This record gives sequence, C-alpha cells and structure tokens, in this order.
Amino acid sequence: MAKRTSPEIEQKIIELYQSGLSMAKAGAPYNVTSATVMAILNRNNIPKRTKGGIYKIPDEDVIKRYTDGESCQSIADSYHVTFHTISNILEKHNIARNNKYQNLSLDENYFETIDRPDKAYFLGFMLTDGNISLNENIIRLTLSSKDEEILNIFKEKTGNENKISIREDEKHSERTFQLRCKKWKNDLAKYSVTPQKTFTCEMPKLSSEMMPHLIRGMIDGDGWITAASHQIGFCGNEKMVNQLKDYLVQILNVYNVKVLHPENHLWQITWASQKDIEKIGNFIYQNKDNCYLKRKYNNFLTIIHGNTEVTN
Repeated sequence: MAKRTSPEIEQKIIELYQSGLSMAKAGAPYNVTSATVMAILNRNNIPKRTKGGIYKIPDEDVIKRYTDGESCQSIADSYHVTFHTISNILEKHNIARNNKYQNLSLDENYFETIDRPDKAYFLGFMLTDGNISLNENIIRLTLSSKDEEILNIFKEKTGNENKISIREDEKHSERTFQLRCKKWKNDLAKYSVTPQKTFTCEMPKLSSEMMPHLIRGMIDGDGWITAASHQIGFCGNEKMVNQLKDYLVQILNVYNVKVLHPENHLWQITWASQKDIEKIGNFIYQNKDNCYLKRKYNNFLTIIHGNTEVTN
C-alpha cells in the first residue's frame, strides 16, 4: 500500500507533476515512489498523462470551459497539450470556435514595481501558492472556494478579464485565478516566483512600507492563524522560513522560535504567546484595505480580543 503523506507535501508533489515532471521525478524530492504519487493524484482527482506525456482529457470539461469563455490555448496549457488537441475535441462535438484571448484591460506592468500594498500582498500570495507554467506564460493561483473573495479582489486590482474558474466535485471545492502574460512571468521571476519554485523561492526584500503586506500575503498563502490552538505560523522551504523568522525577530523583537523540520523539504515556525501573536498581527494587518483573508483575520481578533467581527 502506498504511504500517506501530509496535505502540504501532496500539494507540492501535485505542483511538480503538473509542471511536467514524471511521477517518479515528482516524488523523488520527498522520497516517495511513483506508486505513491499515483495514489496522491488519484486521491486529488488530478488528470494523469499517458506514457507519451499526454493527458487523458475529459471532453465534457473541455467543452464546458470553452463555452464558459476560456480560450483553446488556455485550456491546452492546463492539460499540457497543444492548441490543436483542444481544437479537435471541440470540432468532434461540433462546438464553434469563436473565443479569442484578449484580456485587454489587464495591467501587464502590475508586478514590475512593488509600490502599493495590494501588489506586495499578492506577490506574497504568488510566492507561496502561485503556479507558473514551465513552458508557457500561464500564471495561476488556486484557493479553496471559501477564499474566492480574495481572488475576485486580485482580479479587480489587476484588470484581469478572465473568469474565476470553478472546480466542484466530491473531493474538491476550488477557485482558480488564471491568465497568460509574459510580462508577469518575467517580473515575478525577479522575486523568485518561478516554475518549480518549491525549493528555490525566498522572501523578497521590499521597502519597509511594503513588507507587512508581503508577509500578510505569505501567511495567507502558506501560514496559519488558529484561535483554537492559539498560534500564528508559516511553513515553506528552509531558506524562506528562516528569512521570515529572522525578519520578524529583528523588526518586532518577537521570540526567536525554533525552526522545525516535520517533513522532508518542509520547515515551519510557530509563535504561541499572546504578546508575540499580537505584535505580528498588528504588524501584518496595518493598512490592509481589502487585501486579506477574513477567516485568518477573524482568528487573530478572537485570540487578541475574543471578537470575530471583521472590521476594515
């Protein structure tokens, strides 16, 4: 029987597989076999590629995505196939091909200079939860359906005309922000947001005014604020976790907590004292506008004030 892995590791393996790696190579960094990777993909309902490297594509999903307004190329990119593969599926079902990818209102220079709180916040989110395609200029951010509101805010801030895509089945309830933009891909790479970034990303050095928003985005992506266990924490690769810890210790004088290593290629830090949680929370939520996850902010308010009402 294939061994079970943590949800965090499963998502990292899925990200590696979807970037184009084989099952064996996607599992290698975590010392799991291709059989374990296959089990992970099956549990998460992830389409598998054939030996030739092509996904078995469900025609009905292609038709729905296309008729909902997504372009052939965007659908092809998500399955790692050619434009013509998707075009042929639509032709087989007599679906008229009339969608054109334009996205004319998109701010292609959004990540060129991180000079606004929303830019810093969403850079932090992209750094942790973003996905950059290896061979194409596709940028994705997939979150739970309960956090759909933040994706709509991201869409509004950037002028992205693409619809937030929906995935609802027995195992998933997800929403995805997606677009194609070479300029975004190049600009994000300056901040180590790159394809297969799991082991290479690090915390960018922004201006002091932008750092609270960057860190809020990072914690909303790969961190937690839990009222029940009275904690605030973050997980990621060793370098980024240490960078975040050292920055908060230096700036806020919080306790120099120990960096834990619970999984292969996964490190984490956690603060549990009321004083430290209050310092970190007050720091990251200053001038937050509408760029924050309400559920995590609610937990912060509960820890500090016993109050779960969101206020701006």
